[in-house]
Amino acid sequence: LPDWAGVVSGFMPGRYAVALLNAGYTDGLGMLPVGFNSLALAAIGVCAGAVGLALFKASPTERQPRRATLGALLALVAWLGVGGVASHTGRLDADALITEGLQEITPEILARISYDDLPEDGSFVTRLAPPFPAGKLPAELEALSARLEDWAPAREGPPVQRIRNLLSAASLADVSRAPREAELARLVFNKLIRDHPPAELRRALAWIILRPSEGSVPTSAPALGLDRSIPEPVVRERNTYYAKKLLGRQLGKLQAP
Repeated sequence: LPDWAGVVSGFMPGRYAVALLNAGYTDGLGMLPVGFNSLALAAIGVCAGAVGLALFKASPTERQPRRATLGALLALVAWLGVGGVASHTGRLDADALITEGLQEITPEILARISYDDLPEDGSFVTRLAPPFPAGKLPAELEALSARLEDWAPAREGPPVQRIRNLLSAASLADVSRAPREAELARLVFNKLIRDHPPAELRRALAWIILRPSEGSVPTSAPALGLDRSIPEPVVRERNTYYAKKLLGRQLGKLQAP
């Protein structure tokens, strides 16, 4: 939906009810991101209940007091109030809708992520080159590294989306069996570590792992020589693997360099 639809939804209780329902089916994060949604529904529900009591009639013939009818506006005021607070606090921004609850990712949540399903770095899936000798970039990779630095998806959007885009570049190269797929993945890892504070990077990687369907992913990258279009579900699956490989290294869960 367009961005304006997301703003309008912030003034309606259905948006907050759906968020609560979705949280019940979200592995890892559970109910963490829905504190505001719960308060919003409670406020709307209390006001609606009060209006319902005011409008209640013991019999069909009983006349409705005028003040009770006017009190029905209280329900709409609650909708407007909740939407206004959500808008004022930035919760209705397009980027905020994608990452609501990101800051609530705790060390306990990070510790619950499993790495048992990861392919080996040298296997057919999600190849990853060893660290470059002495941290120096080989001459044959300088052009590829420069293109990665200039790649628009790596520089646009909130941090989580930029990180997702860069992981997608590694995934696209991996699925396409690009000649430098393993080296490109290492370049991506190096760039992510260099460009993002450790805490921010860890939370973002965990978010991508726990919510793989969030945000958007590029399905091709002609600027990086990856012209083949890859199905989005495949890119998201590989992104999860690469995110786990980097997060595991950041947390010391994986001993590989």
